[in-house]
Amino acid sequence: MTPQASSPHSPSARFRLPEFACLLLFAGLSLYGLMHHELWRDETQAWLIVRESHSLAQLLENIRYDGHPALWFMALFALPDIQQGFLPAQVLHYLIALASAALLLFCSPFSRLERCLLLFGYFMLYEYTVIARNYGAGALLLWAFCLSFRYLPRNAWLPGLVLGVLANTSMMGCLVAIAGVLALGTAALSGAWTIRARASLATGLVVAAAGILAAAITMAPPADLAFGRGWLFSFDADRLTMVRNGFARAWFPLMNPELHFWDQWSIPYKLKLLLLGGALGMAGLFAWRLAPVRHAQMFFVAGIGGLLVFFYCGYPGYIRHHGFLFLVLVGAWWLYRQAAPPATTQTASGEQWMRRAFVGLLAVQAVAGVTAIGLERRYLFSGSAEVADYIRTTAPELPLSGYPDYIVGPVLAQLNDRPQAYFLNGSRWGSFIRWDRQRAEPEPMPTETMETRLCAFAAAERRNVLVVLSLDAPLPAPRCGRLHLRMHTPEAVVGNEAYALYELAYDAASGVPFTQASQ
Repeated sequence: MTPQASSPHSPSARFRLPEFACLLLFAGLSLYGLMHHELWRDETQAWLIVRESHSLAQLLENIRYDGHPALWFMALFALPDIQQGFLPAQVLHYLIALASAALLLFCSPFSRLERCLLLFGYFMLYEYTVIARNYGAGALLLWAFCLSFRYLPRNAWLPGLVLGVLANTSMMGCLVAIAGVLALGTAALSGAWTIRARASLATGLVVAAAGILAAAITMAPPADLAFGRGWLFSFDADRLTMVRNGFARAWFPLMNPELHFWDQWSIPYKLKLLLLGGALGMAGLFAWRLAPVRHAQMFFVAGIGGLLVFFYCGYPGYIRHHGFLFLVLVGAWWLYRQAAPPATTQTASGEQWMRRAFVGLLAVQAVAGVTAIGLERRYLFSGSAEVADYIRTTAPELPLSGYPDYIVGPVLAQLNDRPQAYFLNGSRWGSFIRWDRQRAEPEPMPTETMETRLCAFAAAERRNVLVVLSLDAPLPAPRCGRLHLRMHTPEAVVGNEAYALYELAYDAASGVPFTQASQ
């Protein structure tokens, strides 16, 4: 069935006071969460790459080890004053989230209750708004793709253009874009389109294919990549459990109100099974009942299937990745409702069940979203900002080193006067993390190795140096001097971003190994 331009939920009918009030509340609540959010390594990694890239060619070279397409990096690269700090990136991401919320409120075919619940759901309110990553842009472009179906077949090139851009937001965005191409082709085959409309569609599909190809090229791993290589094509019970839990959590992101609410899913096992059963039941219901609108059904089946295959065979991911399973559900339901299929007794009954299940799901999402904002306020997300503030005010002149490199990066990102730090794994200076074989060493690093590299670094600097470690890391005892604890942070939501900062008092003449007890 081809989507129609007319709809009982036209954009012109949506500019009402309740919608504006809902958007204003969303903006305020998400800004409140953002103001209490401490940056963590995945946010600062992209910014550090951009900061160290002085040309577009250098940027494209630097992102080769990161596994993401180029769109988010290029958007940051284009920002003014990006060298001065992360704030411009957060402002950009916040504006993207507001645009995404506006599309849902004023352009989607859902009821007012559904639209408001969607806005305050976990992914829209927290994961893809407060945490500044490339995934928020993927949500915005997915809603734009769904909206563009309203203008078929007259402007058949438009969905293809949006899909081409969507593919370059993330790997998940690329997989969703492929599902969108299949949905677009299904819509064309299901409708009586003119030759001109089909030519317009062909143009859009070429643009989409070019975008998907560009994403694949930029995500292609270099030969010496040492992270996330290889595919799994055999049965693995642990991987299956991870994918199963990710699928359930994406649709029902319930959480315990505790410190590690975000990086761990620490709810009872029986409840996980119950939520998995609910997610599978809803998936089956929607896959079956979306059949009257074939392009919506194709988008749902191809999107969910493609993501699950990737999570099992490629990278199992975390909740930020699994959230696209929920976005696909919303997108497919949007396409279905927007097409307004002819009602029959059978389809009306099935649609009522789908509406009830969808509202129940959104209610769970909204509870999780508001809870996450409250927990963001209660707990320290990352200790990196506290460490950076301490260094800036008490030891701005001392060279910085640390282990592992991925916890040093977010500290360095918040010290604008320090372009680089010395990473003990890999034994090199750097800012962003280059996931190559040079840094691919067994973790945790043996203390003897760490002691040797610390002394080599201090000897090269010929003075005291700062050492950043995880709070729970084993304390080395270098022969070249004493380690003094300067400060430590409380425990953090990101477990290994609770920090201890030491100063190595370098003594070139010393040959006596100092231990923790002697400090």
